Order: sequence, then structure tokens, then C-alpha cells
Amino acid sequence: MRSTILNFYFLVTVLFFSVAKINAQQVPTPSHVVVVMLENHGFADIIGSANAPYINSLATDSFGALFTQSFGVTHPSQPNYMYIFSGDNQNVILDFTPISLLLPFSTVNLGASLLQNGRSFTGYSEDLPSVGFTGDNSGAYYRKHNPWVNWQGGTTNGIPSSSNQPFTAFPTNFNNLPTLSFVVPNQQHDMHDGTINQADVWLQQNLDSYAQWAKANNSLLIVTFDEDDGGTNNQIATIFIGQMVKHGQYNESIDHNDVLRTLEAMYSLPYAGGSANATTITDCWVYKPVSTLSALPTAICQNETVSFTNLSTHSPTHIAWNFAGGNPSNSTDSVPTITYNNGGTFDVQLISYNQMGADTLFFPNYITVHPTPVLTLSSDSVSLCIGDTAIVNASGALLYNWLPQTSLFYTGNGTMKANPTSDIVYEVVGASFGCASDTARVFIHVDTLLASSFSIFPNTDTTVCAGSVLNFNSNVVNGGNAPFYQWKVDGTNVGNNTSTFSAFGLSSNFSVSCNFTSSSTCAVPKNISSTLVDVTVSQLPVALATVVDSVLSSSPAAGYQWWLNGQPINGATSQTYIADTNGMYQVITYNADGCERHSNAVYVNLFPNGIEDLSASSFSLYPNPNSGQFVFSLKEKVTGICKIEMTDALGKIVFAKTLSAKNENENVAVNTSNLQKGVYSFSVLQNNKRETRKVIVE
Repeated sequence: MRSTILNFYFLVTVLFFSVAKINAQQVPTPSHVVVVMLENHGFADIIGSANAPYINSLATDSFGALFTQSFGVTHPSQPNYMYIFSGDNQNVILDFTPISLLLPFSTVNLGASLLQNGRSFTGYSEDLPSVGFTGDNSGAYYRKHNPWVNWQGGTTNGIPSSSNQPFTAFPTNFNNLPTLSFVVPNQQHDMHDGTINQADVWLQQNLDSYAQWAKANNSLLIVTFDEDDGGTNNQIATIFIGQMVKHGQYNESIDHNDVLRTLEAMYSLPYAGGSANATTITDCWVYKPVSTLSALPTAICQNETVSFTNLSTHSPTHIAWNFAGGNPSNSTDSVPTITYNNGGTFDVQLISYNQMGADTLFFPNYITVHPTPVLTLSSDSVSLCIGDTAIVNASGALLYNWLPQTSLFYTGNGTMKANPTSDIVYEVVGASFGCASDTARVFIHVDTLLASSFSIFPNTDTTVCAGSVLNFNSNVVNGGNAPFYQWKVDGTNVGNNTSTFSAFGLSSNFSVSCNFTSSSTCAVPKNISSTLVDVTVSQLPVALATVVDSVLSSSPAAGYQWWLNGQPINGATSQTYIADTNGMYQVITYNADGCERHSNAVYVNLFPNGIEDLSASSFSLYPNPNSGQFVFSLKEKVTGICKIEMTDALGKIVFAKTLSAKNENENVAVNTSNLQKGVYSFSVLQNNKRETRKVIVE
């Protein structure tokens, strides 16, 4: 129980000092303060008076605070000066100079406390004849309005004479002012002896430049009065002017002790005299703002919004937001709503402003925008056969949800497997960091099974002649648009991927087959091997034609057909044939299967008119073979007419020339360039004798 009580008191103590710290922080710390004391006029004499236009302009200035319930502490004047400087009248109750035996005072006072705490203090009195002057008066200057002179030269809480300055020493460069100073006009200008208007004009002429400067330089001007000399309640006008002043009228009751306590609080000085029991004036101040914000949420999905709230303290007059990557990218609203259209991390900046300045709050990477996942499908269209499994992979997200979820399963990596029985569309949505993608779709087409078949067949009988060509065709059912064929001869792959096959140069028996693969997705079966087709090759007969004394004969065969000069001889179908006409003869032989073979061609010359063959050496012929021209020459003397001629295989004369005795040693050039390639006969006829040679034209 005791521990609980101690903890409670500890908590209360902590809270108390926390509150005290907060209260201590409720007043600003001006760079400079100037206090002006005027004389002997009440609140009603000044505020609203046409004789004091400048003082009234200060009371209504946008940087001005008018205290409508401000009071002097006592009467007459001098004790009020003592109170505002030391929180006590120091037993001075009249306007006479204090007894010299009591001087200098040693009590705590505002000037000494400032100096002791590293600050600075000066009193500027109009018409003060010299620095540190301690006399009662000089011209319109009177000591009774200069309270710090009473501590001047003291060893305890003393004021140095250098702090007692004539008003002519008041700096024109206000940066050179002491921390706190008092300005005391002479009695003509403080309304003691002069008029309200005289004091109003003097104040404007001598201190308005400082008042305007103070509004932009963290400084303060206090205009107040010692007392209301003719009033019953001693109500006076007190006005604060400065950058840190919140414009307005304030009706709390204050007096010189409260003003003193407020000045002491500004610089954390000890309380002097009655200021310890006075109240710090806290409601008329403007502080430099402290930028604070909140955002909800700070992590969003692409194209979503964030609601920002300005929580800046000390009453900023306006604010400026900067939203990197946001839309809009800047705002002056207190509660802006910002859209982020792109993924990433983005900075946020808030600047709050008031008359005391600006405060910038910068949060780097404050907003996280997760990009919208973009799904990629391995396929958006799948065709399959009934009973097969469709597999589609989705990528681009962390989680996936496929619909419908019947007859399928899916995994975290986005793989979907399905066994549909009819056409169907599946949908998938991906998600990453709570952000959903657009819906992706895949169409699955389901085909029924197709019965396939395949066979091959030759285009003629399977018994063929050696060396001929045999073509095979195929018969396909449900082969698809691009089936595959692999033809085989005796088990060895041959041919191209075609529906037909041709066997060339057949020389022996063989077998043909084909392996077939259907390209139709749903063909059953897809692979088919044809049955073997056996082929019998019939060998060709021997074909050789010979001639002896015009009798033509052939090699043995099952059948014969003789030809003369490229035309079949009607009825000449026996193994032998007697030539009855000059010409080129040839025989075609047949075997039992009807396979034929053509023999060589032989030329038959029946030598009409009793012409005999010359010796084989009566002429020369070269070159032989030739490719365009050869030379003919006789070896013997021409004794009569000599005829030479050249005939083709059909007996047609293609060249002829007659030679006489005068040409007996002549070489004859024979041009064959216009002749077709082949075998030709060259003959020489002289004295009823003929000699013949074969000539080959290449």
C-alpha cells in the first residue's frame, strides 16, 4: 500500500513539474524588449481618444494586444515604477527621492537579474544630463521616474552606472539594443506636464521605427502607464506590440507585478518581490509554429488516396504541403486528400507559417504505394481434348485466386490445373501487399475424341518391272491439318514427309510401310504404323539385235517386236527377221510379265545395183568422234566419179559431195555442227564399190 502511495506522489510530482515546465514555456523569449512608461492618465483618457491616434493605432495593430483590465498598483507615481522594476515599493510611498542612507537598494530587481543571467539591461531617460546621473532632476528629467538609479553602484543586485543612459544613447540600429530596456520620456512628453497629444506625437516620432522593426525581428514594445491619477480604480492602458503578439483585446486583470513576472518568465529570471505571487501573462503570444501531421493510411495501393491532417501547433496562419509523386503535388488545405497514381515510396513535406516564422517538417519515404500487380498468363487460350488437363501459370503477384474453383486446384505460385468437360472461361485475380490486380481470363476449348485410321496402297499391281517407278498413296481419317509421314523400304526410313511415296530404280523384291502421326489434337490413336506392302520386281529380258546377210536375229525372250527406222514392223514378232529394206533396225523383247527391253540398233544395206564394199583402208576420217567438224581424204587416186555421203540412223542423207580426178588428193571438211548428237554412217561410192564407216557426233 505504501509503495502504491509513493508511486502516486511520484507521479503527481512528475506531473506538477511537467505542468510547470509547460507553463514556463508559455511565454516567448524576445530578442529585445523596450518598456515605455507614460504618466497619470486612465484607460478611458487614452483608448478611443482623438488626442492619442498613434497609441490607439498600436492598440489595434495586427501585431498588437490591448489589455482592457490593466491597473496601477498604487499612488502616486514613484511606487508604481518600483513595482514594475522590483515587484515592491521598497518602502518608497511618495514621489520624493529615497533617503540616502537606504541607498543603493540591494533587493532583487529586473535589471540586475538580467545582468546576472548573461543578459543585458539599460534604462534610457530623456534629458538625463549624463551617464549614471543620480540627481533629482535636470530640466524636464526627474529621478522619480527612473527606478534603476536607486540600485546603481550597489554590490548586491546592483546596477552599473553604464546602464543608466540618456535617451540620446538609444541605438538607431536596433540589433544593438540590450536584451531589455526602459524608455522614460521627460515630464513634458510622458503626459505628466505635457498634453496627451504631445506624448502621442513624441512616442510616434521616437519609437515607431522600433515598433515596426520589432514586428519582424522577434522583439517587443510595451507601452503602459504608471497610474490613473484622477481615477478611482487606477485603470490604465497597457499595450504589447511585437512579432510574437497575438492581436486582440484581453480582459484578464493585470498590474505592474504581472507585467514584471511576465518579463522575468521570458528570460527564466528569479521572481522579484510581489511578482512571485503574480500571474504570468500567457494568452497574448504567438509562437513559431511546430509542424506536425498525420496521414491515414501511410501504405496504400496504386491509384488510392491518403488523407493528411495538419496538426501543427502554435496557430499557424497558413500551411504548405508538398507531396512528391502525389496528385495534386501540393496543397494549402488543412486536411488534403492526395491520390498516388504510381508505385514507390514518396516524401512528404509540411511547412507551417505564422508571424513568428516558418517550420518545415520533412518525412522521407513516408508514403509507401504498392503498385497494382500486372498479371501475365502463360496462355489466354487453351485447346485440349476431353479428359486432358489444362495447365495455366499466372505470374506478377504474390497471391492468386482462380474462379471457378470446381474441378481445379491452384497453388501459391499461380499455377492452375483444370479438367473441364466443356468450353469454359477461368478468371484469376492476383494480389500483392493487399493490392489486387485486374482480372485476367483464360478460355479453355474442349474437343471430343476423334477416331483416326491410316493405310497405304500402290497405284498399280505389286508386280513391277525392274527399273520402273512405283507410286504409293495413303488413306487418312482424322489426320489433322499437318500430319507426319515416315515411309520405310524394307524397314529403312526413306522419302519425305508427304502423303505419297515413289519408289525409283526397282531392281529386286522389297516391302513398303509408313509410320503416321496425326496432327489432330484429339485423334485416337495419334500414331499408326501401316501394314507391309510386298512388291515383286520382274527382271527385264536380254535384248541384242544382230544381222547376218540381211537376216536379223534377237536374243531369246518371251516376246519380240522389230522396228525399222523408229517404227514398229507390222507382224515382225519372231526372234528373227529378214531385212528387205535398207535402214536402221531394232528389236524390243518381252519377258513373261510383260516387261520390255530395247535392243541396240543395226543398219542394214542391201547393196542394190551390184555395188561392192571397198577395202576398209581406201579413205581416212578424223577426228572420230567429233563435236562439230571432221576431215575426209582418199588414200587412192580417183579413177572416175567418187561420191561421198553421210546418213543418220534413219537413213536420211545429211551430207553429200562428188569428187573428180582433179580432187584426188583433196581433203574434204565436213561440218557437223548443225547435226544432233548421235551415230551417223559415212559412205564412199566409187566404181560401183562402197565403203561405210560409223561416225559419232558428240
